[in-house]
Amino acid sequence: MKIALVSSIFIPSLGYLEEGLARVLSGLGHTVTVFTSLHYPVNYKSEKNPLKPEEIIRLPNSKESIRIIRLRTLIRVRSNIISLNLVRSIKTFKPDLILLVGVSDFFPIPLLTGRIANEFRIMAFIGQNYSMSHWVRTNPLHKKIVSFLINFGIKGFLFRKSVRHVSKIIFYTSDSEEIIKKFLGSSLTGLLNAKKIRLPLGFNSDDFFFSADNRIRARIELGIPEDKVVLITATRIDGSKRICEIINSLFLVRKINVAYLLIGFIDNPYKSEIEKLIDDNNLKEDIFCLPFLKNELLNKYFSAADYGIWFHPGASIQQGMGTGLPVFLPRHVPQSELIREGTNGNILNEDSTNTISSVISTYRFSEEVRKKIETNNRREFSYQSLLTRII
Repeated sequence: MKIALVSSIFIPSLGYLEEGLARVLSGLGHTVTVFTSLHYPVNYKSEKNPLKPEEIIRLPNSKESIRIIRLRTLIRVRSNIISLNLVRSIKTFKPDLILLVGVSDFFPIPLLTGRIANEFRIMAFIGQNYSMSHWVRTNPLHKKIVSFLINFGIKGFLFRKSVRHVSKIIFYTSDSEEIIKKFLGSSLTGLLNAKKIRLPLGFNSDDFFFSADNRIRARIELGIPEDKVVLITATRIDGSKRICEIINSLFLVRKINVAYLLIGFIDNPYKSEIEKLIDDNNLKEDIFCLPFLKNELLNKYFSAADYGIWFHPGASIQQGMGTGLPVFLPRHVPQSELIREGTNGNILNEDSTNTISSVISTYRFSEEVRKKIETNNRREFSYQSLLTRII
């Protein structure tokens, strides 16, 4: 099948949903072309090499590849981008299916407002998890006005167009459906109910899996004994990820006898804040800080760890779970819906320190149990499993 994947941003090294979908679909034998912009995310702080207008990505250990077409920009307002010739480029490709990753920014407007919406089968992946009130509380007046116009004007318009013109809407965060229904009347809500599919966020099982050899190698490399319980957080670390709160829960409220792998450091003020917290509390022997890593190395450290812990949503949560890693998550994190309490993880309440301490005190590593969790997670929410259900 020829599949056009449409996303306003597509940076393979970031490992976001759009990249995972493209790679897995190509690996399943589909011909995938990505249509995107020439831009990085607005909050991307790492070195920005110029993006090529067109490139081919080869999949590891495979003959399959992904073609990426990056279109010139017509309009850009922060993360909202309209590119030139999107419709013409897709018509030239002649796909059997168009996949839209996100419909709340400007990028898919040409596909949802023109005749092309009736010429091709379109499916949309939607994961809205923002709070409208957050903008009202935290931004100056001019940004509030712009946000209001975008959120309640253009986004509402796009949501309604999506419900009318796409064949299936796949919600991949828990509150997406309720957010979108606020923009719909009763007739469109009924149409949405007929088209919706609810799927969790996934992971690429070719990249993330448990490896006993990786576990041994990583622990030797870091000098961590096999009987030491290791927790891990992997994410692109900034102030929103609440890393200082995690460190506080693990080591400062009541010191829990664990090692902590913290992966995803980039140069920003929050990095300095974390480093000062570690220095001031003599935690250098307990906390191992590593930069943002590619999937192969990330998989190694997930295998080395015994539990994952996150206080903020992130694609790395389900990637870690793909290795059979049990996780600690607060209820508000969307991936908490993947947890089977006491089996593949634990939900954290306000007293997170006591919950973590109680679980860790009785934890004993078992490769058999880890493999069982990996198998169950792979069957339930790997991209390979999810996509074969809908395409």
